[in-house]
Amino acid sequence: MLEKLYQCIIIDHDYRLVLLAAVICAFSCFTAINLQQHTAGSQKQYRNRWLILTGIAAGIGVWATHFVAMLAYDAGSPKSYDLLPTLASILIAIILMGAGFAIYTNRENKLSLHVAAWVMGLGIGAMHYTGMSGLHIWGAFSYDMTWAISALIIGIIGCTGTLLCLERLRGVKGQMWAAVCLTLAICGLHFTAMTALSVTPDPTVSQIEGMMSDGVLLVAVTLATFMVLASALATGIVDKHLADRRTVEARRLRNLANAAMEGIVLLDGKGAVVDANHSFLGLCGRHLEPLRGMPFTVCFQRLEFDPDRRSAWFVNDAILIGANEKEIPTEIFFRPVQDRIGAQMVAIVRDIRERRAAEQQINFLAHHDSITGVANRAVFQKQLEHAVSKGSSGRHAPKKHALYFVDIDDFKELNARLGHAAGDAALKEVAERLKKVVGDQGLVARLSADQFCILHDGVEHNDDADTFALALKTALVAPFPVADKPVSLTASIGIAMHPNDAQDPEVLLLRAEIAMKRAKLEGRGKYCFFEPVIDEKLEERRALKQDLLQALGRHELYLQYQPQYHAHSRKLSGFEVLLRWRHPEKGLISPGEFIPMAEETGVINEISIWMMNEACRAAKTWPASLGLAVNMSPIQFEQDGLVEIIGRIVRRHGLTPDRLELEITESILIADEHRALRILKKLKEAGMRLAMDDFGTGYSSLSYLQTFPFDKIKIDRSFVMQMDDDSHSVGIVRGVIGLAHGLGIPVLAEGVETEAQLALLQDMGCDEVQGFLLGRPERIEDYADQITALEQHAEQTA
Repeated sequence: MLEKLYQCIIIDHDYRLVLLAAVICAFSCFTAINLQQHTAGSQKQYRNRWLILTGIAAGIGVWATHFVAMLAYDAGSPKSYDLLPTLASILIAIILMGAGFAIYTNRENKLSLHVAAWVMGLGIGAMHYTGMSGLHIWGAFSYDMTWAISALIIGIIGCTGTLLCLERLRGVKGQMWAAVCLTLAICGLHFTAMTALSVTPDPTVSQIEGMMSDGVLLVAVTLATFMVLASALATGIVDKHLADRRTVEARRLRNLANAAMEGIVLLDGKGAVVDANHSFLGLCGRHLEPLRGMPFTVCFQRLEFDPDRRSAWFVNDAILIGANEKEIPTEIFFRPVQDRIGAQMVAIVRDIRERRAAEQQINFLAHHDSITGVANRAVFQKQLEHAVSKGSSGRHAPKKHALYFVDIDDFKELNARLGHAAGDAALKEVAERLKKVVGDQGLVARLSADQFCILHDGVEHNDDADTFALALKTALVAPFPVADKPVSLTASIGIAMHPNDAQDPEVLLLRAEIAMKRAKLEGRGKYCFFEPVIDEKLEERRALKQDLLQALGRHELYLQYQPQYHAHSRKLSGFEVLLRWRHPEKGLISPGEFIPMAEETGVINEISIWMMNEACRAAKTWPASLGLAVNMSPIQFEQDGLVEIIGRIVRRHGLTPDRLELEITESILIADEHRALRILKKLKEAGMRLAMDDFGTGYSSLSYLQTFPFDKIKIDRSFVMQMDDDSHSVGIVRGVIGLAHGLGIPVLAEGVETEAQLALLQDMGCDEVQGFLLGRPERIEDYADQITALEQHAEQTA
């Protein structure tokens, strides 16, 4: 239970306002006790006046403590207060606290003391819960009755202790202990009652008109506090203790000044130090006494003080000399004051080191990449524009520059395998290596996730750019550790020369990117200079993309089927459906060329649905023993409802789900492993079969076999086709078959083109085969005889 109370006070409240509430409470309690003592010693004709003043002081003290503490309460949503319950809570506190002190003051027996304590305790509780009824936030209230009742008991016990201290202790000691008990009663009841409170967020609860905001409530609390202080002042005047009151106020103000984060210094008319708070003394590393009377300016570098100036002014950038001669940037606000101790000016000194550091960080991020620290795109473009304009101006021949567009190969796969933190570490290493090669001969910038640009100054010949590109390539390929794993990166680099390739900075950058894409087509770790023919080829590719978008509607796409056979019996087991495109002008377009285009444009989803519909329509006419294998694209796994789409197609054509085999490549798994696993499990639950295509050519196939529910493994044709003259390929194929069979997964070998390859696979125990030896991709009509023969054989054996 204490943990809940501790959480309420320390975590759910602002400790600074809690401290202020406690100060107000203690001061008002002492005032009320002091006034009660004057009430007890006063003449009967004046006693009621003192009792009213005591009730006002005590009631306002209770009320101010409650609402300052409520300002400290963090409800997790905006809050406001209804006016009527708030005013009612003040009256309740004044009336019941006054009534309690009246009963005690006019007591006739011991029972009266306890009655008075109960009235006061219940008055504090009534004030609290009345005030809480005026609190409005976006939520619903509920109370733990155990804590709520405990709060009232604490208030009554505290008030009983207060009156017992007044009864049994005399003088200042009795007043102090009574004030302590009353403070504990008020604070204990409040925070115990707040511990009982639970707020259930309810956005449907809206604020209503007539409520007071925090600002209005703060003014109200301030006025109430002023009334408490006015009561104390009246008491001081009556008791003629003006000097003691001044000492108390001075101490209180000093505590408030010492609690301030800014340095506060009182100065006389000549600018000498009169007083200073702890923050300023800590900032300058000095003690107050030696500093008194010294010029304020001795604490700063080249700060001038005008003694004749009587208006407020501000110094934006003042360097304070701190401990160990440390220079601290500050800003100073000067304001004239009137004080009896001789102060005529107050200086507010604010430490701006954190703000300066934040400004420097913001300025850095405005010009640099946040991960690598190299220049960002905006800075690079400005520098490129400046270099191009400067190189093109003047009477002399234009100054040459080389622009290198660097794209890290397979960076997305590295991110997927090792995580984004490792990817960021790799980018930092790449940036450092690029900067080391470039040195002071140019500028390195990061343009996007895995793309950098380098502006190389003073390049005389293409040979110089060639040598520089080779140095970049060599620097990147050296292995380095990332996430405790050795990583070796390569990059595709495109090079455009100014002014030969372009004189406009945007065109120059575009052509460097075009050259980079050309280098990427040639393979990993290549670099390529821009040539006009490259631009022409990219234009052709863009035109082909546009034609592909309309190919389906123009009926230019069609399907071919390649048969799959049982390895030992050579009996037909199914077909793999393959997509083909006959362009009206260019003829047959290679799938390796147009399928990536379809994925880039997103039309692959539409094509895949058409392809699966057509293939399932054909498969419906086959014998039930024949399966249908369909390749899946990574882009399909990004669309919502993939499982439902495939399921509707299968049901529409009356195909049993287990006849449909979906071929998955590792690129699908690498892109988003968790999403892919979720979709694959749903496909399995729907009854469809899953095959790992091109097994052994990726990064982590073994881990995927353990993680994903595959029904078949397809050995990539690159291993099968080399078995005739490569013993290593034979060993790899044999090992894959053994591994798959150990996991209970059948194996299909692709690319079987010779009888020798088929014999080896039969000897290794391969389950199924596919290749030109047994059947090429053709239209399904070309395999009608085999399908018919299989149907007749099935009828004869039935």
